[in-house]
Amino acid sequence: MNTLKKISVVFLLSLLAGCVAWKDSAGEVSSIGSSKSRVEFTEPNKDWRKHTSKINGADAYEYVFTSPSVDSIRITKIRYSDITEDDNTFRPDGDLFALANQFIEHEKELIAQTSPLRYELISQQQTTTQDGASAVALERIIVDSDGLKYRVNSLLIPMDSNYFYQFTYKAVNQYYYQQSIATFQSLLSSVRIINR
Repeated sequence: MNTLKKISVVFLLSLLAGCVAWKDSAGEVSSIGSSKSRVEFTEPNKDWRKHTSKINGADAYEYVFTSPSVDSIRITKIRYSDITEDDNTFRPDGDLFALANQFIEHEKELIAQTSPLRYELISQQQTTTQDGASAVALERIIVDSDGLKYRVNSLLIPMDSNYFYQFTYKAVNQYYYQQSIATFQSLLSSVRIINR
C-alpha cells in the first residue's frame, strides 16, 4: 500500500479517466481517453494494448509488462449498478467505504463463481488525489486454483453519479511488484493531462 501511495495520484486519476485507446500513424498509442478528457503520452508508448474482454460490462485497458511474472496494470470503468442492487447511483462526495465494501463483496462473488480461490483483504484506506478528488485504496491477497499467490492493489475513484474507475495492479510476488511499480512510474513521467 505504501508503494502505491508513492505513485503520483494525480497521474493515476488522469489515467483512470481514460475510456478509449487509439494508435497514431507510427502504430504506437499516443492517447487514452475521450475528446473532452484524455491522457496523452508526450512519448507515444507501444506497450499500451486495448484488452477486448468485458469486466462488469466495461471495457478494460491493460499495460503490458515485459516480465512474465506480472499480469497487468488495468483500467476499468464500472457502473455502480453493476456491483449493487441497493443503489444505482453514487455521489462523488458519498461514503467511499460503502462503495469499497460493495466492490469487495461483488469481487468475492465473482471469484466464488469461477473456482475456490482464497481471498484476503489486507488494507482499505481513503485517500485524496492532488486535485482534490476522493478515492479508496485497497490491497488484497488472492490465491488461484493453481496455488499462485497474487498481491493486488486497486484504487477506486468515483467520477460521476453513474460510474467509478478502478486502477488495478497485480503481481505474483513482492519482488516483481516493486520492479513493475518503478516501470509504471517511469511511464507516467511521459503523461500529459488534457482538459482535466
